[in-house]
Amino acid sequence: MRPKFKKWAEPLIKENSQIACFEDDLSDSLQSFLTLPNLNLEIGCGKGMFAISMCKKFPEQNFLIIEKVTTVAGICLKEILKSEINNIYLICGDFEKLYDKLPKKFNNIFLNHPDPWPKKRHEKRRLTSPKFLNIYKNLLNKDGKLIFKTDNLDLFNYTIEKLNENSWFLSKIDYDYKQNDEFDAYTNYQLNFISKNIKINRLIAETTEEL
Repeated sequence: MRPKFKKWAEPLIKENSQIACFEDDLSDSLQSFLTLPNLNLEIGCGKGMFAISMCKKFPEQNFLIIEKVTTVAGICLKEILKSEINNIYLICGDFEKLYDKLPKKFNNIFLNHPDPWPKKRHEKRRLTSPKFLNIYKNLLNKDGKLIFKTDNLDLFNYTIEKLNENSWFLSKIDYDYKQNDEFDAYTNYQLNFISKNIKINRLIAETTEEL
């Protein structure tokens, strides 16, 4: 469930252009951020629990995060400001409308519990549809990784199928992920699912083909 509209969210994002911006007003600070090494991308960051935790655990890594819903992005930005981390940048916008403005240099792309869009007619909206998988290939470094978590088994199996069809190498597939990868962090959704004894599915796919 999306939070209620917060009128303060848009002004907050505009007032903090050193760490946040909208998709139609990409700031100079963002351009500088994108020149940094060790870039990672999270699409659909929600309230930011995952990215903020990763930034604290791995200060040498830099995280670009994207959130489509302005109110949610505003809540995320509040958490970033409270955390006082400096290795993160938030774009409020639609990934599909701005990916061609991003550099082709990400080490990892994270998809954490995206909308499964279960109806067949909505397949193209799934963030693991072939259209998006090709976009990720273009944004990742050589040997870059796509790291995907979901509670939705149908989406997980669909993703495995599409990755195999599109020449990705699946280096890890876990149907009952126990948070045992050091290079990871919890999300709000994940903790909620775990509290309800819902299994988490996770995979890592690489851009290089298996020889």
